[in-house]
Amino acid sequence: MAKTGLAAKAVLSNVHITQWAGRRFDREITDEVNREHDAADDAGRYNKLLVDKKALFQIQRIVTEARVYHIKMTQPWSDSGPRILPAKLYLDYTKRMDELKIDFKREVDNFLDIYPSLIAKRQKELNGWFREADYPTPAKLATMFSFDVQIYPCPDADDFRVDLAKEHEDDVRRAVERAMKASLDEAMREPVRRIIATVGRMAERLNAYKPASNGGRAEGIFRDTLVDNVRELAGLLPAFNLRDDPALANLAARIDQHLTVEDAATLRDNDQVRKAVAKSAEEILADAEALMA
Repeated sequence: MAKTGLAAKAVLSNVHITQWAGRRFDREITDEVNREHDAADDAGRYNKLLVDKKALFQIQRIVTEARVYHIKMTQPWSDSGPRILPAKLYLDYTKRMDELKIDFKREVDNFLDIYPSLIAKRQKELNGWFREADYPTPAKLATMFSFDVQIYPCPDADDFRVDLAKEHEDDVRRAVERAMKASLDEAMREPVRRIIATVGRMAERLNAYKPASNGGRAEGIFRDTLVDNVRELAGLLPAFNLRDDPALANLAARIDQHLTVEDAATLRDNDQVRKAVAKSAEEILADAEALMA
């Protein structure tokens, strides 16, 4: 787009994943429990675990990882649905999502293979609460799992085509341009929010840390992930700068230069280095917050 340049720098990505929950609300048991405790009809709900929860753990872990990764690598586009994927991150993103999709299918196939035995085992464990009707057939169950990543081009108002009168076409094009600008404005706020959250936590944790002394224990201990998270952010920020905003580029450079060099062990062991990095983090945080004002 002439005004935003978004169509040349990013695509839209949408992730749609479905999975069987392995749970079932049981009205009969719920009413029985509520009556036994002289409770109101809506006091609680009883959901049965239809199979051992460990049987679905690997599938659920992959789904969570995929959704977290999708959010990490993309920026907001609309309230729901597709998100902006910077072109610079496209190859890494699609490679990892393809790997997760393969892992998902493998674990689903494994689960479907043992599904009949899981039902038989659970029938004994649920005893009188077992209901065969609670369980989908293997064929139906297979349709309840899906993992789909859809990539779309970003809309481009300059390439807008519609069979309308010229004055109406111009109105629609201007509306598209306004919507695109608003979406890009929101997308550019996202990396600043990430800076505030990640760098702010670094400043907080470094300032709260008190090394062990006189045989005592350290206070406010922080983990290696404190630095790892900042390094990860520093690697993503250049791709997230879809407007080539010099202020955001400056923050990204300062984060990379001042907050990622020292490892967590050095920050814990060296008071002078820790205080210097904490001060830099505070300054970067203040500038990021000013951008959001």
